[in-house]
Amino acid sequence: MPRVRSHQTGDIGENKIESLFLEQGWVSNRCSSDYGEDLALQPAISGHVEKFRVYVQVKAISDTKKKSYIEIRKDLLRHWLLSRDFFIVCCWLVKEKIGLCAWPGSIYSLTKLEQVRGKNCKIPLNSMIVLDAKKINDIACDCRDRYYGDVLNNLMEEVDRFRKKKNKTRAERRVDKEYRLRIVGISRQILEEAGAVENRGNDTCNFNTDFMVGAIDDLVEQYKTEKESWPLSEIPVRIAQRALKKLGHSEISFGLLWGITGTVTGLLAVNPGFTQFIHAAVKGEPLPPLPRIRSRRASRPS
Repeated sequence: MPRVRSHQTGDIGENKIESLFLEQGWVSNRCSSDYGEDLALQPAISGHVEKFRVYVQVKAISDTKKKSYIEIRKDLLRHWLLSRDFFIVCCWLVKEKIGLCAWPGSIYSLTKLEQVRGKNCKIPLNSMIVLDAKKINDIACDCRDRYYGDVLNNLMEEVDRFRKKKNKTRAERRVDKEYRLRIVGISRQILEEAGAVENRGNDTCNFNTDFMVGAIDDLVEQYKTEKESWPLSEIPVRIAQRALKKLGHSEISFGLLWGITGTVTGLLAVNPGFTQFIHAAVKGEPLPPLPRIRSRRASRPS
């Protein structure tokens, strides 16, 4: 049976794009049904496979002199823009041996999409970004921020609702506890991935000493330049921001930062001597002996 050249090019592109993600530790699953997406990918950091998936449609172009854009079905693009899932478009340039990628939402809005005539939308190659290790990590960070930010926001709303409710039933108290443990579990996993905390077994964790030494140096420098604009009560927030930035996060959602800050605050609460050490360091006062960091019981996300 003869094989169409475009099918061969498409298979090459899919294999090459998949390999770029696999080399960065991602988990890949091929989408067998041709509904538009070719790959379902999950980042894996420090041995943890993330809960969310990134769906990818792969294109391939053998000669960029003849074709300088890719085409996506308009109805498919509309579905991506409206979905809460994560979708990206990737293109493999055969001659150049380079992968490109784009978030559909960065090129088309729903308003712009409805102005397109015909069944397909064009995405110019010059509007796409080179798919290298840094970009793949940026994709993981963007998706992690949006996914866990939404999850933590929802959990926060439920915990707040239970907090305001009087005379909770036994079932409601159990659910409230489960939600709180879920928040701690998600935050703990992300802090572990950032190297900010260590798993001590028996469902406990504590700060990583090397991370905290670096955090103290950062806090001292920040306090010198910003002491008029932030109180010492912001230390947990600053530590949480440092952990997320170590993972590559630049823009951090409120939900994600809130969850991480809560767990950091809890760890500082069981380490009052360590908190005193940080306060003395940032204010330039004589340093007390650095106390042994104590562990805190926590829960992993299910």
